[in-house]
Amino acid sequence: MKLALNTPYFKKTSFKPSFKSKTLFSNKAILKRIANSKGIPKKIINRRKIGTLISDVNFENELKCFKNISLENASSLLQINQNELKECVLMSVSKWEIKRQIWNMLSLEFIINMFINGDHFSVLEERIKKALH
Repeated sequence: MKLALNTPYFKKTSFKPSFKSKTLFSNKAILKRIANSKGIPKKIINRRKIGTLISDVNFENELKCFKNISLENASSLLQINQNELKECVLMSVSKWEIKRQIWNMLSLEFIINMFINGDHFSVLEERIKKALH
């Protein structure tokens, strides 16, 4: 995690103009080189970015989950008090930005739980169910 956060931007991107994707730079250069060395097909490595859908459909559940789940790992990594972190997210200017930040913070918390703390996804699933009830 610290390596990803501390790697300079110029190492994560490469100058690679593309008419197809209408960009001058290719992101995730290191990840793409590793994927290529592992034999992952180029059409998968170079496919167009889709992104994460942020909609109103589950916003109430996401908000409830955000308010009730501990963000101790995310707050520790970001070196900010958990309550202040949540307050900052909820004070965002637009509803769209609040939804995006909720998604970011929950994702960060769950990634740390799974890949650093070694929690199984079923443990996280139970935390989410508990937060929603």
